Amino acid sequence: SNPIPMDPELPKGIIFKVQLGVFSRSPDPQKLNGIYPVHCQTLPKNLLRCSAGMFKTYQEAKIAQQKIRTLGFSDAFLIAFSDGAKISVSKAVSMVK
Repeated sequence: SNPIPMDPELPKGIIFKVQLGVFSRSPDPQKLNGIYPVHCQTLPKNLLRCSAGMFKTYQEAKIAQQKIRTLGFSDAFLIAFSDGAKISVSKAVSMVK
C-alpha cells in the first residue's frame, strides 16, 4: 500500500538497475510480486520508468534480473547510470572494469 518513490537521487558512480517497464501511471505496488526496492523516474510525455534495485556490479544486476523475470516481468532488462545520468549497459560494464 506504500506509494512507489518517484525520481530518487541516484548515488555517484556506476549503478545498474532492472527496468520493469515504462508506464503512463505508477503501477500498483501490490502487483509487483514483492519486488523491492522499486523506484519510478519521470520521463517526457508524462511517462514513468519503473526499475528495481541499485547494483554496483553487472553480475548482481543480472542475477536480480533473472529473479524478476521469474516473478512475471519477462521483459525486464538492465539499465545503467553514471553519476545519475543514463548510459548504455555496455559502456557501464567497460567503465567498471
